[in-house]
Amino acid sequence: MSAAAAGRVDAARILLAAGATPKSRTKDEGTALHYAIGCRDQEMVDTLLVAGADIDPKAQALAERHGVKLLQHER
Repeated sequence: MSAAAAGRVDAARILLAAGATPKSRTKDEGTALHYAIGCRDQEMVDTLLVAGADIDPKAQALAERHGVKLLQHER
């Protein structure tokens, strides 16, 4: 989540390759995908989705608000 919030796609890819899960949640139900969408970081969003991040209702709402695409075929 820290890598996603900081826009560190390189670090996120290393962590994901080492077994980090993109489905982890904070106490407040936040995810790395939520952070990436909030930062309008399409590359990070795509990286997390390819790695298996869940598109939940909060992610959908954030994506609409911030103009981020959640499906690669939409790009």
